Amino acid sequence: MPIVPIYAIARPHNRTRRPRHPFDLATIATTGVDFLNSQSPLFKADAIRVPLLIGQGANDPRVNIRESTQIVDAMRKKNLPVTYVVFPDEGHGFARPENNKHFDAETEAFLK
Repeated sequence: MPIVPIYAIARPHNRTRRPRHPFDLATIATTGVDFLNSQSPLFKADAIRVPLLIGQGANDPRVNIRESTQIVDAMRKKNLPVTYVVFPDEGHGFARPENNKHFDAETEAFLK
């Protein structure tokens, strides 16, 4: 189960945040946006056949909350099972112990 997945691999660069990692730029340059989009879960939501659990920090500078919301919306539009947990006081990963406990409980319930 990915904890910090990538939904939109070739998302546009947001100039208000720090530049993309050089690996990201090299990957986009060598493979092309069309190929990356063809591999992105965001564009394959209808191919997901199992329930999905997404935990998102609302302040994440790497995986923007809009990306998580896009895949959640795409799955819900197709009536696919998705559990979406957003932590308004977290960024990339969960640093606060109470949020980790909460997400652990969500994960346990999800896996039952």
